[in-house]
Amino acid sequence: MADQLELKTACESLFELALIDVASADLVECISTIRESPYGADCPVLVASERLSSGTGLAGMLPKFRAMPCVYDDLVRIARWLITGGQWEERRRNLRPL
Repeated sequence: MADQLELKTACESLFELALIDVASADLVECISTIRESPYGADCPVLVASERLSSGTGLAGMLPKFRAMPCVYDDLVRIARWLITGGQWEERRRNLRPL
């Protein structure tokens, strides 16, 4: 999203996953907007950790908003797993659920 207004507008539509890659200064407002939206209360929120600066006091904020910091490769892997319902990972390793 280009700005907060665009994010608020997008959050009015159905979504099941939020991937966030914003500057640390914008993170709290961005996650708050998602969590307060009609569909954002229970959706997974993944945050690109490369953009997080150390010492910003965000360590306690991410758990509060139930957001998970991820390096980019893990962010993509987890998003793919959530989108496919875990099928992608199971196929790749040729595993079957019990």
